[in-house]
Amino acid sequence: MFDILVPRVCRICGQSLAKGEDLMCLHCHIDLPRTGVHLSDFNDVHKRLGHKCRVWKAGGWFFYLRQSPYAQMLVDAKYAGQPSVDFRLAAMCARELEADGFFDGIDFLVPMPMYWTKRLRRGYNQAVSICEGIESVTGIGVVEALKAKSSHGTQSRNTRESRFTSISGTLALSRDWPRIAGKHVMFVDDIITTGASASEAVQTLWRASPRSVSVLALGLTKSDS
Repeated sequence: MFDILVPRVCRICGQSLAKGEDLMCLHCHIDLPRTGVHLSDFNDVHKRLGHKCRVWKAGGWFFYLRQSPYAQMLVDAKYAGQPSVDFRLAAMCARELEADGFFDGIDFLVPMPMYWTKRLRRGYNQAVSICEGIESVTGIGVVEALKAKSSHGTQSRNTRESRFTSISGTLALSRDWPRIAGKHVMFVDDIITTGASASEAVQTLWRASPRSVSVLALGLTKSDS
């Protein structure tokens, strides 16, 4: 009855979803522009983070192409009050990457933090929703071991150099950092572009003396611009 009143449609092509389909129809799910970078020991994500970052595993599930309906799902999740979209996409991502052993050995997931005023206005942190979606599949716990000391604003129009400069020094360890000491942790965010935010997060996490740090994002741009 609910599906009749509020039809479930594919967010990519607009067609009605069949039983068992979520967010995307089977055809659009198959056509998702997956990167496959998590299968490489040293990949584009490692390169974007730079030589200062020691990273074990690194992945970006699909290519974030602006104006693409796939990218629009992440935009809606972040700015249109739809954190459940991130949760469900993350669960799909986790099922695929788990089959490749990407989460083997990981003890905790650590989301990208959000400055408290922005989180208060938005009502949620999309990176936490993504972590919770991964946790629902893998059982790996979530620890908010990072905190934002200040708000750096949106970086979508900044150059690569200015992004690294603007994010520098804006993150710190939270009071929960002792939980990740000596553990394999995975930093999680929604999108990686230049790698500036992820780089700052990884370097901050190393201050907690984890055994290793890995990185995962749902979206990965095709260039570092």
